[in-house]
Amino acid sequence: MPDTFAGFIRFGRSFMGADGRQGPGADEFRRLLGRIGTVLGQAHGIVLERLREITGAADIAQARLVVEDLRGDALSRGFHAENLCDRFVQLGCDLDGLVQRMDGAPPETGIDHARDLVEQLKQREYRVAILYGETIDDLSGLLAGDDRAPLGDLQARARTAEREFTRQMEDFRDLAAEFGG
Repeated sequence: MPDTFAGFIRFGRSFMGADGRQGPGADEFRRLLGRIGTVLGQAHGIVLERLREITGAADIAQARLVVEDLRGDALSRGFHAENLCDRFVQLGCDLDGLVQRMDGAPPETGIDHARDLVEQLKQREYRVAILYGETIDDLSGLLAGDDRAPLGDLQARARTAEREFTRQMEDFRDLAAEFGG
């Protein structure tokens, strides 16, 4: 699973440490973190709903249909239907201003992941959908054209991904709470 989201959490903690808990930068970051958490919560929610459908599938054919619905274009359309497109772009632009303040920061601050998230968000729903690509490819790889693929394996991977995405959202909430957001 890509670490763009986890890297952003690292960036947030680093930014707050460098900028302090007070001042306009900290207030701006808290507000932005809350908005990012809300929007990514909606995006994660779309993916989590599909993962739950996989874990509840009665057979591999039903699970295959759900995995196909998670692919880039379908997921992108889901984001579009939820009116997330312009919100992704705006968040990317806002986050870009914060990232620029930390220009030259060492990689362990998560700055590279924050830059990556900026670019993903600014390129709208399709690029954000790609952030979920590794998980979707992993699920698709289990199917690999074989209707006899073990449903239990696919469901176990879906449950693992569901736990990971749920943990990431908890991390966003924890970071916001940690800094009074």
